Amino acid sequence: SPLSNADKTKLAKVLDDMRAGRMSKARSVLEEMATKYPSDTSLLYNLAVSEAHDATLPKGKQRSRDRLEKLVATHPAYLFAKAQLARELMSEGQLERAKEILVLPEGVKRFHIGNYSAFMAAQGQLSLAQGDKEHAEKILDMLEEMVGEDDSSYRILEQELNRDNVAMLGKLGNIFKR
Repeated sequence: SPLSNADKTKLAKVLDDMRAGRMSKARSVLEEMATKYPSDTSLLYNLAVSEAHDATLPKGKQRSRDRLEKLVATHPAYLFAKAQLARELMSEGQLERAKEILVLPEGVKRFHIGNYSAFMAAQGQLSLAQGDKEHAEKILDMLEEMVGEDDSSYRILEQELNRDNVAMLGKLGNIFKR
């Protein structure tokens, strides 16, 4: 990261604010930092996330989407942005577009484990959205092996699978009521 030590400390506090749901506060600091470090992918990604979840920001979701689209186009190996953009597309029912986004870039041989696990979790969510629960479960098993059950990527996919299981039980209950 090109951030100075002081700015790394500032970013750590911003991430704490984001985890605590103080998105407006985090966003304003991230915007300031983004002007100082306009090519730092992690900073731009977190700014996009804060924009999407800041209820005080007019058109925040659109600003976030535009920023994610640009990050994916200019930094195709930054998998966090691909995963987040694909999740947004899936929530809108744009499964084919999400599938197009969730492709590893050619020529890149190594990824940071956190970056890759977020990408894999999004692929699992896409599999689930496409009705392929078995593939999603295989991805969850891979994530458990790679990063463990406490990792956020694992928990995100596990939560989606559990939600799918509850929905399936509800459907079965309706069948038996007939």
